[in-house]
Amino acid sequence: MQIDKLNSILNSAEALILKQGIMSFKISELAKLAKCSNATLYSEFNNKEEIVYTLYLRATKNKVKRITNIVEMDGVSNKDKIIIISMLDIFQSFVKTLNLSILSNLPNNENLSITTKGSCVKEFYKLKEIYDKLWREAIDNKELLSTKEDVIALSYELIIYHKGVIEFINDYNLNKIGWNMTPEMFFEYIVKKINSLDWVDHSTIDYQSTCSLMHNELLTSSFHKTKNSNENVFESEMDI
Repeated sequence: MQIDKLNSILNSAEALILKQGIMSFKISELAKLAKCSNATLYSEFNNKEEIVYTLYLRATKNKVKRITNIVEMDGVSNKDKIIIISMLDIFQSFVKTLNLSILSNLPNNENLSITTKGSCVKEFYKLKEIYDKLWREAIDNKELLSTKEDVIALSYELIIYHKGVIEFINDYNLNKIGWNMTPEMFFEYIVKKINSLDWVDHSTIDYQSTCSLMHNELLTSSFHKTKNSNENVFESEMDI
């Protein structure tokens, strides 16, 4: 299958999943949206599970690229890199991209086979290893004086918090009633928790600098202020 047609199918699947859920969309609807036949879809994918898993692999690849860009930033401390990575998915939630929902929820989806779940978990640990490396370097370089046990405990706490935040941001009912949330609210909490460890230098990157680095280094989203409000507005580019 041509790359353009494959991307068209995957992008159409993303749009349907955002509306209907990971395993609720219909092949016939996907074919119509992607402007191809059911036969064309089945020539590339055996079932919906393969489509979703392909999206998961694409999302993982993109996220590894983003995190690697963060890790390779010059003149940014390991602590600030950890903060930026911790905010990455939260920023993506506010621009309503599908990558986040797949990465967060797919390994736990009860409709997937054990084999697919195992493959998803394996890909997830590739991401975790990059993140964990920053913590190890901070300790080895004497930037962070806390014990390994304290670091693991905080890292686990941030993971739980992070998953809760993602569910909260994407909650349809809260968004429907106009719940007022901004990424800066979550940024301040994450910075506070990370700074609770025993760092040699307690200064941290500020919110606007984090937004700027997200835009300039990763080229995933634009962040700016509206003229008549302090509310942050996000403009997302398609992530292919």
